[in-house]
Amino acid sequence: MIDVAAAIIEKEGKFLIGKRKKGNHLENKWEFPGGKIESLETPEECLIRELKEELGITIEVGGIVAERIFNYSGKEIRLLGYRASYISGEPILNAHEEIKWISAEELNKFDFAEADLIFVEKLKRGLDTNVRWVKRGIKMPERELFRDRIHWAITLLASALGSCNRLLISSSAEKNKRIVGLSYNGSLPGQPHCDDVGHHMINGHCERTRHAEVNLISNTDEEKLKDSHVRALGTPCLKCLKDLAGVPVAWIEYTGYYNNQEFQPTPEMIKEIFGEDFKLLHRDIDWVELFQEIFDRLSGPGGIFNRLGYRIKLVKEPLEK
Repeated sequence: MIDVAAAIIEKEGKFLIGKRKKGNHLENKWEFPGGKIESLETPEECLIRELKEELGITIEVGGIVAERIFNYSGKEIRLLGYRASYISGEPILNAHEEIKWISAEELNKFDFAEADLIFVEKLKRGLDTNVRWVKRGIKMPERELFRDRIHWAITLLASALGSCNRLLISSSAEKNKRIVGLSYNGSLPGQPHCDDVGHHMINGHCERTRHAEVNLISNTDEEKLKDSHVRALGTPCLKCLKDLAGVPVAWIEYTGYYNNQEFQPTPEMIKEIFGEDFKLLHRDIDWVELFQEIFDRLSGPGGIFNRLGYRIKLVKEPLEK
């Protein structure tokens, strides 16, 4: 699947649209500007880059407006539309035949590409502004953000079951807003654990255990794993990335870094090995903030801590080395 991002850019109550150049696919059709999301690039980073390259303007990207999947020339395309605010720069004609700032009331006067019609309808009805920031700069609708945090929390908690204390690792797979797979690093079934008998080291790596991503593939139904969103603690190794790409999963997010390996992903390396469509993203997470939000929710009306009559407050303290 190829991921493409579009920006619904607002300035003083008007929105920026561009007419596709003559000789291009869908020539003379109007669209919201954007482009293809590169490997290791978030949709927001893509839009900031594309708008600077194509139109010479700087924007601030806000919340997601809509998403749609369609087929073009035998390829499956996922189009993600994000609200954005104009910051600076005078728009230039580079990738478009013509550009205009228009009001929502003027949308019906323009012949939009079919893929962009979902954004046109959203603008006509008014955009949802119920969004908030997460650490890496993405804005999501409130409930989607909270679900994302819950799924990261579940992934982290599973790592406590890991049986190699050199590094406790876990991974999960989400599809259709549900966790469909969850696993951690551990020994083969029936074999002793590192925690019990020690590590089996080869070239600086413990080979007694299987990686969490390998166990995720083994323990998850293949159809459920296909096109899922995988979360992982630590940098996935090259072999695990290849195995996940072969499923194929839709995209992979990882948090933290695992430095005891030769492979550290770069956009160029990912593109060369896996191709243009493979998406691997790093995520910075404040775990205290994440779990505090969850505990605060459970201290509110209907929550278990509310019924028990107390709340939990988390404190971050440095470890003594």
